[in-house]
Amino acid sequence: MKNWINNMFKDENGNVSSKRFITFCCFILILVGFLSNLYFDYVVEEFIFESVMYIVLIGLGAAAAEKFQRKS
Repeated sequence: MKNWINNMFKDENGNVSSKRFITFCCFILILVGFLSNLYFDYVVEEFIFESVMYIVLIGLGAAAAEKFQRKS
């Protein structure tokens, strides 16, 4: 399990990618905000939720784009 988590954050060169780590942290924040809104009646402001959501979308797009770049 630990090996799988370490490999999840690595880029094509085998280095830990800050984009992937930040994207994962923002995903966790979205999950916490969603669950707290759903179960605990804590209201997350819409602009905060959308801002973090855009960070996740851009991070996923950048991580996917790494797969298609040319090897040097």
